[in-house]
Amino acid sequence: MYRRWIFLLLPALLVHTFLLAQDQAIESIVDNDHEQTLSPDMLEDLLQLQESPLNINRASAVELIRLPWIDAALAKQLIDYRRSHAPFTTPSQLLMVPGITNELLEKILPYITFDEVPSGNWPSVRYRTRFHRKYDANSSGSDLRSPYSLYQRLQTSYRKQWDFGLITEKDAGENELSDFWAGYIQYQGNNSEDRIIAGDYRIEAGQGLALWGPYGYGKGSEAIAFVNKQEHGLLPYTLVDENASLFGLAVQKCVKIYQLLVFISHKGLDANPDSATVTKNLYESGYHRTDYEIASRDLVQEKLAGGRLIFRPGSYWHIGFTAYRASYNHPVGSSDTRRQYFHFRGKQNSVQSFDFSYANPSLKLFGEIARSTSGGTGSLGGFVLKLRPVQLSIVHRRYDRHFHSLHGISFGSFTGHPQNEIGTYFGLRIAVTKGIQLNAYFDSYYHPWRTYLVPAPNGGIDMFLQLRWKLPFRTTLWMQGKQKRRWTNVTISDIYGRQIHYLMPEQRQNWRFQMEYKPQPSFRLRGRIEIVRYDNITRRNGMLLYQDVRYQPFHRLVVYGRLTFFDTDDYASRVYQFENDVPFVLTNRSLNGQGSCWYLSAQYRPFSNIRISAKFISIHYEPDRAGDLYHPRRKGHTDRQFRVQLETRM
Repeated sequence: MYRRWIFLLLPALLVHTFLLAQDQAIESIVDNDHEQTLSPDMLEDLLQLQESPLNINRASAVELIRLPWIDAALAKQLIDYRRSHAPFTTPSQLLMVPGITNELLEKILPYITFDEVPSGNWPSVRYRTRFHRKYDANSSGSDLRSPYSLYQRLQTSYRKQWDFGLITEKDAGENELSDFWAGYIQYQGNNSEDRIIAGDYRIEAGQGLALWGPYGYGKGSEAIAFVNKQEHGLLPYTLVDENASLFGLAVQKCVKIYQLLVFISHKGLDANPDSATVTKNLYESGYHRTDYEIASRDLVQEKLAGGRLIFRPGSYWHIGFTAYRASYNHPVGSSDTRRQYFHFRGKQNSVQSFDFSYANPSLKLFGEIARSTSGGTGSLGGFVLKLRPVQLSIVHRRYDRHFHSLHGISFGSFTGHPQNEIGTYFGLRIAVTKGIQLNAYFDSYYHPWRTYLVPAPNGGIDMFLQLRWKLPFRTTLWMQGKQKRRWTNVTISDIYGRQIHYLMPEQRQNWRFQMEYKPQPSFRLRGRIEIVRYDNITRRNGMLLYQDVRYQPFHRLVVYGRLTFFDTDDYASRVYQFENDVPFVLTNRSLNGQGSCWYLSAQYRPFSNIRISAKFISIHYEPDRAGDLYHPRRKGHTDRQFRVQLETRM
């Protein structure tokens, strides 16, 4: 049925879908691939910069690299240029800085300012509260007890030196309004890198092998920009992953060419109880809805202490040393020794690492090597070569199967703890002409030991190609293809009823065509067609079509709307779509089965210091679709969700 609707709407797609607005900079990172390229912490930082832009004439190099499109070398060039010339007063003057193109300028403009923003003598206060309710036909009994989520955040700062933050969150199914809370007090010196944080904090170090979290970013439509990590050192914890922060005291101080970071942490971690003395895997979902989940709260106490020293011997060099030791009051590990034989088990773990980077305008070298208590090592190294109009990157990683870094998040075939993987990544970006850009990558990887689902050494290949073409009349065209090939485990029964396991190759292909059109600043249209093909024992297909609109009738109100049709044979051939949501919420939704989805969202500012945002989404699943093995109860049902958010600042 929906295939008929797709072909009826296809002419409308080609006629009407022709967007380039301020939010396109964020959407361009995540909207063109289903992997989590844009992490929630990056989204949080970018939206904060939209509210409080960087002064381009005063921002330090550390502040400039908060923008994910600016690396250390470009930040240095920008600072050197403004020192030798007059301050920037218009966006066009930034194009005089070597390395800043029209495309880059378009991305960073929403996050910078040319005017001085006075700090004032009074504290500034920001408050955000968010309510989310699911009307899901498949809600479990625990969700029905308390089917809404509630988020609240308070942030106060004084003279850009003192900062206080408090976050509380309650998930659907949890009874306590403040089931999770996190808070911090931060003092920042005149040097933007000098700071002290007491409370919840996080650390980004090197390439993430030893310390990074709780999120990372990896392969995506930006084939070059996110290959190497831009560390930000010590940061307050402003996220809601309940087991991901460090809690205690951290001090970061810069003296000339040295930077020293010292930190201690004592935090309770959720874990699945196994017995009185043995603890299963750390329970990372953060849900406390059922009696079992409540019993897992803070079951393990982690004590952690360590430090990091950075040495900058020259304008282009950056050398870092990191070491920490973590201890637990109960043994941490999994009882599943068959699937997770080399995973960490014990009460103590320490990690030491060495990292470096060298960056000049045309070449960047980077790498890190780390070792854990088990004797396992992890290493990553690569380069980015920038020769207009071509940029090339090669990254090689090798993570031992017994390398244990529970606080590390590094580049790999998937975003997670670096372990049991050898791989090489090739990235390419070509500015073919002024309006045509090509992004491509090829990633080959191998797991020397079995993975959770595949009971033997295995590997895979990921390939991606995207063409972006800016046409006349404010029209932009995207065409892209992605292919993932890997080995998977297949279980079949023989004629005697015995289960036999086979390793078989599986392949997933995604083909996408998208057009955007912005006839005037207040109005835009976007449309997309996506085809998915999944091959294993049998071939399964998926398709998505959506029409999207953004309208700003006046400067205080922005409205988004989208209508989506999807038709997939099963979960393996699922499709993804990034959705406009309330600010600071990242939604990259997967859809499978057959059905339709529509949503409306709006942002309204009744006053300059108040913003009200809301979103309503409805997903309908057709009853005649067979083969939805993962969500059989969804057939014939309609799931609805409503979210509203209030933000104010004084």
